[in-house]
Amino acid sequence: MDNQMQKIIDLAVRQAATVQGDITEVRQPKEITDKATGAKHTVQECVLEDSSGSIILNLWDGDCNAYAVGDRVKVTKGWVSEFRETLRLARGKYGTIEKIYA
Repeated sequence: MDNQMQKIIDLAVRQAATVQGDITEVRQPKEITDKATGAKHTVQECVLEDSSGSIILNLWDGDCNAYAVGDRVKVTKGWVSEFRETLRLARGKYGTIEKIYA
């Protein structure tokens, strides 16, 4: 199911997902430290919205600052997780994010 277009409302934790939507909010990037490895990373939260709902889209390192409010993006084989009781979508290890249009 991870290659078939899904609606945000249908996403669940620990699944691969392919969705398309509009960026409606972009938050400031933050630097974090991986507790296991000590490596530093940059993470940025955006809100991705489709006709069914919205989800936090986490952008990591090189993906940060690549998108703006109004951009339509497609996340293919992204990974859905939960953090602080909120569903989140990220590109993940095997996924891609592409800008459809700005």
